[in-house]
Amino acid sequence: MGEKGNVYREVTLPFLLGFYRVVSSDINGINGSLTRCGMKVKKLGSLFDHVAEKTLDLIDKGIEKDNGKKFKECEKKWFGQISDAWKADSGELRDHLGASQIGGDCLRKVWLGFRTRESQPSARLIRLWNRGHLEEARILALLEQAGIEVWNDRGDGRQFGYKNGIFAGSIDGLAYNIPDCENEIVMLEFKTMNDKNFDNFVARGIGEFPQYERQCHVNMHCMNIYADTHEIFTSLIQDKTKDLKSQRIEHTLFLAVNKNNDDIHGVIVKRNDLIAEQMLARVPEICNNKILPDGISDRESYYICKMCGFSDFCYGNRELSHNCRTCMMQNCENGELSCAMGGDKFSEDCYMGIDFKMTENKEETA
Repeated sequence: MGEKGNVYREVTLPFLLGFYRVVSSDINGINGSLTRCGMKVKKLGSLFDHVAEKTLDLIDKGIEKDNGKKFKECEKKWFGQISDAWKADSGELRDHLGASQIGGDCLRKVWLGFRTRESQPSARLIRLWNRGHLEEARILALLEQAGIEVWNDRGDGRQFGYKNGIFAGSIDGLAYNIPDCENEIVMLEFKTMNDKNFDNFVARGIGEFPQYERQCHVNMHCMNIYADTHEIFTSLIQDKTKDLKSQRIEHTLFLAVNKNNDDIHGVIVKRNDLIAEQMLARVPEICNNKILPDGISDRESYYICKMCGFSDFCYGNRELSHNCRTCMMQNCENGELSCAMGGDKFSEDCYMGIDFKMTENKEETA
């Protein structure tokens, strides 16, 4: 195609495909690995995110300025405040369907995760998940030592979050006036990644990780609707709220740390309410559906299935646990769960377990 063809591939085609992501009503098409004009196209994130270059630069300069002295002081402060890192797992089923779940690529996993707990994780996985919680404190310390105002709760121990019936979510924190979003309060989202995922994130942005991107959009959207952001902002920065560009959350600072070498990379994610609304439309479907959805693959060897806490359910003999959410009598109306029998607590005497058969013809994922 020559030089003009290269320009078309690098500029025009990505733009058109990015537009396709916005207007598509098929959420599985969003962030998908698209094939157009006979060529494979990278997953796109350019319409929703851009590299947080100024913020990343400020973080590094802050550490280099005093050889990490202030960073370590901030770490000491934040480690005690990340309760998820040290509080015990209750062992109970979550009392809500969360934003971190609803955007999952495998609807069967979302459906099962609402109704039963995953299989017992290995000791390595428990340590790995705890590492993710501990990293929240380190990233908050990195931002604070750079001179950025950050908060992970309302100042009284209550985590920032929202609730709308059975659906609820919480966020990692808020930050004020970061260099890439001046005069704004942005939402914070932190992740840890291995080498491969981190390299893909650096090269392609958050669009490479659809579930993470959807989580950001859902949380921003719901914080603006179900949490009083103006009241929260005022409690954090008092009269400086009058200088804010918006009284709503418009952007997320999404930061990821490479677990192998401690590299850090971040992007600014611009809120997209369309994606959020598409995800929220899943809530009544997941709650009311008495038919087991198809899984992402029918191969136990598929990499996502191998890492899934429900693989013993899909490919083994595990059965659903008995509770209200696995009972045929459970309904979800206007975001609230109710019992068609009028019950207010679980009882084996009236339990009618969901009767299903494993779908034989599931779509194969390459």
